[in-house]
Amino acid sequence: MTQPLASVVESCPHCRQRTVLEGKAHVLKDSGGDNHNEPYWAEHWELRRCVSCERPILRETLSVDIHGEEPQIQTLYPGANRGAMAGLPEKVAKAYEAALSVQSIEPNAYAVLIGRLLEVIAVEEGVESKRLVDQVRALSAADRIPPVLAEMADQLRQIRNFGAHAAAGEVMPDDVPVIAEFADAILEYLYRAPSKVAAVKARLHASKSSAGQASRR
Repeated sequence: MTQPLASVVESCPHCRQRTVLEGKAHVLKDSGGDNHNEPYWAEHWELRRCVSCERPILRETLSVDIHGEEPQIQTLYPGANRGAMAGLPEKVAKAYEAALSVQSIEPNAYAVLIGRLLEVIAVEEGVESKRLVDQVRALSAADRIPPVLAEMADQLRQIRNFGAHAAAGEVMPDDVPVIAEFADAILEYLYRAPSKVAAVKARLHASKSSAGQASRR
């Protein structure tokens, strides 16, 4: 059934502003509580609209009436950034989060903060150069990123200059998806992909160990 939903003040997952999220609709589906042999369960879907960026948010809450079981809440939309921080070092994740906070608001600021993200990555990788152009070259020379990613990083650096200096030009909204794709490719290669590989290796090792113990019984 569809019910009215009260507005709340929270951080918007689109624009990252702490603002009013208008309640648009609330749908509830549950077990009805008729079967006493099974625990009561409920699914809630909440549709909200951010008053700042005017974009929708869809959340799902799963609840089971079992002692100690906490409701599971997840944002179904937007879901593009789900797992975006996985595997990132703390300082890199913080810099990336700062860039995401203005991605939907101000292209120039977004480009500048992506440039800062590259600087944080360079520091994280032990690069001692001061200038971003030299840091990108050092990452490539040390084989931490392949040539194609080094070129992406250098293009991000140049776009950053547009955002940082009014005389150099201006970052346009159409540039934002390209900036995001290039930054994500670098983060995926350096941090997310190795983290995923390590997790799979650990799971395979655990499975082999369990199989070996079972065969010895």
